[in-house]
Amino acid sequence: MILFVNKADGKIIGTIDGRVHSEAHLKMWIGDRDKTERIIISWKPIIDGQEEVEQEVLQKVGKDESGQELFKKVKAKGMVEKKHWEPDCGQKDLMMDIDRRRKKITDFKIDLKTKRLIPIEMSK
Repeated sequence: MILFVNKADGKIIGTIDGRVHSEAHLKMWIGDRDKTERIIISWKPIIDGQEEVEQEVLQKVGKDESGQELFKKVKAKGMVEKKHWEPDCGQKDLMMDIDRRRKKITDFKIDLKTKRLIPIEMSK
């Protein structure tokens, strides 16, 4: 997640949600660069183990008279990693609540010294 914050009062003025961001996301900016700050909250994959899955894949079976490759669908088993994503920051539980829509990012602002989320009603 990328947060854009007003440098004067810590209010969040915009976000780019997500766990992995493209170069285009990282070049985006909301507001005036002199008046806003960007905070990137990284997420990391956590491996929960492996699981065997069966899926359909295409397998080459030869060529037709004109030389075009022929394929057929076959079932294949393979191991896949089971994983979930967690925020890689000191406020992991709060970020998980926001991600799961238990809390709203708009109910928070940024403490400009610590760069931590604080509830708006507590900051008054």
